[in-house]
Amino acid sequence: QPCLYFRYYQTVCHMNDKYLELNDACFGFKVPCGADIKLGSVDFCSLDSPKKQEIHREKNLGIQRALGFRFVGANVYSQLDSKVHSKDKKWGLSFTVQNAAVKTEEYLNNGREIRRDVLAPIVRYLSSLLDYYTSQRLFWLCRCSLLVVYDGV
Repeated sequence: QPCLYFRYYQTVCHMNDKYLELNDACFGFKVPCGADIKLGSVDFCSLDSPKKQEIHREKNLGIQRALGFRFVGANVYSQLDSKVHSKDKKWGLSFTVQNAAVKTEEYLNNGREIRRDVLAPIVRYLSSLLDYYTSQRLFWLCRCSLLVVYDGV
């Protein structure tokens, strides 16, 4: 089963700032395969200064605007050579509207098959997140990231 949520672990203080420490998303996986995914069609907040908005507007690439997400990077286990291969920012930027489905399958491909067994729970969870955040009125998210992890073996 992919890791579909984090649990709060504890609050920690560092240099007078408080942070939430979450559990290890990779705990229990033999070969964790993770993807860092930026969500949303914009990467800035209306509360940001105009300068910060412009910086994020310049950074926000067309693919994220078009698809509503972008892969920042991923680690993928290959059964062919028993190694974990890193997909970097360049890989994430190679997505287009036309190849997004095929490129996403690269994250789920272990060299022998596309891991459809982990795809269904990920899609269900993402659908529930979408339903929740589009129906609630308490929170407004900007600059949102999602870490998706599944066991490569």
